[in-house]
Formats: sequence, C-alpha cells, structure tokens
Amino acid sequence: MTGFLGSHVAHALLAAGHEVTALVRPQSIPTVSPQLSAVGVFPGDVTDPPTIDRAVRGCEAVIHVAGVVAFAPGAAERQREINVEGTRHVLEAARAGGVRRMVHTSSVAAIGRPAPNGVADEETRYDWPPGLPYNETKRDSERLVRRAEGIETVCLNPSLVFGPGEVYRRTLTLFRLVKYGLLPLVPPGGTTLCDVRDVAEAHVAALTRGEPGARYITGGPHLTFRQLATEIAAVTNGARPMAELPAGLVRAATLPLAALERVGVPLPVSIGNVAYLTNYGYYSSERAIAALGYRTRTASETLGDAARWYASTGSL
Repeated sequence: MTGFLGSHVAHALLAAGHEVTALVRPQSIPTVSPQLSAVGVFPGDVTDPPTIDRAVRGCEAVIHVAGVVAFAPGAAERQREINVEGTRHVLEAARAGGVRRMVHTSSVAAIGRPAPNGVADEETRYDWPPGLPYNETKRDSERLVRRAEGIETVCLNPSLVFGPGEVYRRTLTLFRLVKYGLLPLVPPGGTTLCDVRDVAEAHVAALTRGEPGARYITGGPHLTFRQLATEIAAVTNGARPMAELPAGLVRAATLPLAALERVGVPLPVSIGNVAYLTNYGYYSSERAIAALGYRTRTASETLGDAARWYASTGSL
C-alpha cells in the first residue's frame, strides 16, 4: 500500500466501496498517505507468516502486490525471498484463513518473449535466457499461485508501468535524460507501457470478473524505445532522440562488461538484461479488455501525468 502500484490499488478499492485492510512493513507505516486513512493497517511483512495470518483474518479476498523489482545481480537472493517465498506465505495464509479469492500481481516478465514482428499473449511460453532473477522469480511465484488448490486465484501481468505517484523513482532517470538532452541515441527495441491507474482498476475488476486460474496481461500502447523517448520529450520539453543504435553494436558493447561480470566485478545491472534493449516487448491486453473491462490510456496522457507528478515533487 505504500508502493507505487499498491497505493493506487488501495485507492481504487476504496473508490469501489470495498472495506480494505493492508499488510504494511512497520518502517513504512509513517509513509502511508493521509488519503488512505480509511484503510486498516496491520504491521507485518510477507516474510513473516504470523503477521500475514492476522492481516487476512476475516477477509473475503486478498490482493498480493508486494514484490522486489530490481535488475542488479546482487538482488537475486532478496527477490527470491520476497517474490517467491513471500508469495508462498501469502498464498498459504489466505488459503488457511478461508479467503475466497487471491489476485496476484505478476508481470509480463513471467511470460515469454514475442516472436519477431509479433505480439505475445498469455499463452506465450516462457523463453527468457537464464540469469534474469526478476523474470525467474516472477515466473516461479506465478506458478505457485496458478497451481494452488483450495482457493480461487487470478494473476495479472502488467507490462512497463508508468504514471503519477512513482514513489521509487524507477523511471525518473529516463525522464531526466530526455528532458536534458542526454539521450540522443536509443536502443533499437520497444516496449508495451501501461498506466498504473488502469492496472489498479484491473485488480479491482479481477476480484469479481477474473476467471479462476487465469492470467491477464495488463498492457497498453506499443512503442519503440525511440517513440517512448519522443513522447517523453514532448511532455518534458526535452530533446527528441536523433537515432537508434544498431542492435549488433548494443550487443558488442556488452562483451567486455560480460567478462567483468563473469569474474565477479559488481555491475549496476545484470548483462542478461541487455536482452530487453534489443527486444520488441509487445504484449496483447485483449483478454483483459474482454474479461475485465480493462481500459488503457494514451501514452501521452500517462507519460504527461507522470512528468507532472515528478515536477510537483521537485524531482524533474
């Protein structure tokens, strides 16, 4: 509830008239927004099963949003602890507590890569190369949920999330680079972006409209990285990128970094994640649109609201 997506899910639940309780780490309780004062707060952690048991007691449904999004090699252990074992604890507590349904926040990282010039969907087989802890832990946690017995489960798979209220500032660097003209060249791939507010609404819809055992991609506009940077330039009065880097050049540039990674030199990002930069990661939301009434905003609205929020905090 104190994170990016979690806070928006809490707002969407309250707006829909639901009574909401939230498991919040004790150190994060002071950061709970006053706008969420109607939410009952239970101090705890997904790594501490007794606290989860107390939080889910008497609940009809559970929405599991907690997770670690990181791409540095050193984050692998923490990601498995939170993304996989934390999910296991939440699932077991919900089942033991008689919860009817659990909605689990997964990711398109748990789905395979689109074919060249194609768009992936919920049936696309996982085929990411080994060595991507985030993808692997999201895949493994989703498998736990989808194979669960004794409780209805629904998985949502957001694509790249943007929007206002990005408390962790994960996309801030990209906005700054574009605004100040420091990204003249961009990688040749692309991505599917989504709006955090639309994804939050999909979580609320999944409480009643999702098919048990199903997964739903919650994506949005498909943009090349050049188009994404151009959209950000438009909402920040920044500089548009001048050209795309050749894919071969991007891959070649990683060779010396890969050698350093193999001998244990710490790097800020795993070299395996370069696959994202040369991949056209386009994912279809048709299933969510049909089943959940999912709607997607335009890229300009989403990115514009994100930029304005960053500016309002003095970050941009």
